[in-house]
Amino acid sequence: MQVHFTWASQRSAVMAAIIGAGPAAIQAQDNPQFAVAQRFIAECVIQGGDKKSCATRFFDDCVTQGKGTALANLQCYDALARYWDQEMNQTYQTLMKQAKPPLREAVRKGQHTWTAWRDERCQPWSRIDGSMNRVFGASCRADTIQSRYNDLDELLKAEGH
Repeated sequence: MQVHFTWASQRSAVMAAIIGAGPAAIQAQDNPQFAVAQRFIAECVIQGGDKKSCATRFFDDCVTQGKGTALANLQCYDALARYWDQEMNQTYQTLMKQAKPPLREAVRKGQHTWTAWRDERCQPWSRIDGSMNRVFGASCRADTIQSRYNDLDELLKAEGH
């Protein structure tokens, strides 16, 4: 599976995120790697892979294509975070529709608490100068969201759906 990237066309938007505003700024910008991630992972799953290993493969290919620069890493982590956020939100919605009321209420409260924790957990990285610290912040966000997706997915499976 071939993954194509357009680093030059996104350089200014990503550099703004790296230089001053941190990972949140890049999330407000279009990141073509998100669409690439969606296609890549979907095709990988169709070919028999599981979401987690396919997402890892996407990230590895993304970083390799970007030659491991801070700019590339930031964009790759952002695409991965967006992918897991989309998956997490879909799983959360399914759980809210299908779970019994006690579990549904517990998950709703947990999600509210988790959202605040997610935002605070990775925020310190944006307070430290240096482009690699922005990458660490983006990595933190992607890992945190994937972890929550894993939790919700396990709850959904345990609930029998």
